[in-house]
Amino acid sequence: MARKRRLPRKPSDEVQLKLRFDESLRSHLARQAKQNHRSLNTEINFRLYESIRFDRIKKEANSLLDQSSFDVSMFDDMARNMIKDLHDVLKKQMSEVQATIMQKLRAKPEDEGEGQ
Repeated sequence: MARKRRLPRKPSDEVQLKLRFDESLRSHLARQAKQNHRSLNTEINFRLYESIRFDRIKKEANSLLDQSSFDVSMFDDMARNMIKDLHDVLKKQMSEVQATIMQKLRAKPEDEGEGQ
């Protein structure tokens, strides 16, 4: 019997993934989902999409600040300061998010190993 050939997935197709999380990260996400009135699945999706959106904003801000042809003289001091402040805030927040994720990934439940 010949195998059916699968069509390429569309970007709008839903797919299931099996993921592994430390219990501490799972419980944190579950608490946040409850607080935000979302399912755990929706909370994880929301956070992933926000992370992607944040990366795009950060990339665009960095691109604007890094372009040598970008003429900041067309802006007054206030506008320049706002762009720089936004860049600094986004950079700091991204570092904090990354540090929190790494901390959660490294953290082990305190009761792990007890009762063994």
